[in-house]
Amino acid sequence: MTSKTAIAARKPKTMFSLESPYTEVQWPLISNEDQDIILELLCSLLSPLGKYRAQHTVSSKGKRKKKRKRQQDRAVTGEEQQSSEGQISKKILPVLPEMQSHLTIGFNTTTRYLETLAQRSAPRKDSGHGPNPNMVLGLKAPLAAIFIPRFDQPSIMHSHLPLLTKTASLATPSSPPIRLVTLRKGAEERLGAALSLPRVGLVGLIEGAPECKGLIDFIRRCVPQVEVPWVQEAMKGQYLPVKVNEIETSAPLESRRKSQAPMSNALKNR
Repeated sequence: MTSKTAIAARKPKTMFSLESPYTEVQWPLISNEDQDIILELLCSLLSPLGKYRAQHTVSSKGKRKKKRKRQQDRAVTGEEQQSSEGQISKKILPVLPEMQSHLTIGFNTTTRYLETLAQRSAPRKDSGHGPNPNMVLGLKAPLAAIFIPRFDQPSIMHSHLPLLTKTASLATPSSPPIRLVTLRKGAEERLGAALSLPRVGLVGLIEGAPECKGLIDFIRRCVPQVEVPWVQEAMKGQYLPVKVNEIETSAPLESRRKSQAPMSNALKNR
């Protein structure tokens, strides 16, 4: 009896939502075991660079610290400056690991690198086919893979990567497509520890990186290519109507009456 009364006390309601007619982009699926192997290999390659940063790079102390340091430097006499410069010149730092020049670390650096490649794959103004000849000169080497701890970040930070990775791969059709490697939750902390950085949200590995052939070969075997079906669907030139989803639901009458009660009481008191 109670269930029938509850059903009768609810008012049917229809809600509508709009959805894109194009097929949604799916991130490449990677097994947990393969993700662990990739993370271990990647951290072992990044650790020499992290050790160098920890021993020979001065960490930032913030803008106030820099401003205070500049003021102190201005107070130093010319002789003291020359002596300090002579002491610094005598210090010989070890050679920076070669891996540094084959990495893009962080969202901004990696995204700009991908955008540079994607610009080359843009259509030519003369309606020709193939890469834009104006973008060939000075082109950077293609990326082999991008590593992202996706589950440690909000989706708005990396939702652009599948499409950008796909278009960047089109710039170098003779090279294997760029692999988008998703890492398990907690990988961001591991990458930061390996590079001696507080946070590492994205790492790009450039083609031809030293001692990375084993890692790249393993990735290309177990990580599928990025597919963006709606790009091909849009290029067909066919009209696809917007999907309208209709959802039947019900709203309780009691809650509606309670919400209207304060307003009616206020009108009576006027």
